Amino acid sequence: MSAKTGPRPSTHCPHCGCRVRNVKTDQITATYREITYVCDNCDAQFIAALEVVRMLRPSSMPNPNVRIKFVNYGHA
Repeated sequence: MSAKTGPRPSTHCPHCGCRVRNVKTDQITATYREITYVCDNCDAQFIAALEVVRMLRPSSMPNPNVRIKFVNYGHA
């Protein structure tokens, strides 16, 4: 499954607290991806997960193969 290029999620190193850089992103399923980060300050390397857990607004082009819980918190 290929991913479109766009802004990448960012985070900080769990060891030294410095901002880390994304070196790889793997789209595992339509709602789950794993992101490999590297810290240039302390050389740590780790994988973080990004997952869609619920929808705030229904899609105008829903994928029939994807089931995501819809929760209405009063958002537009």
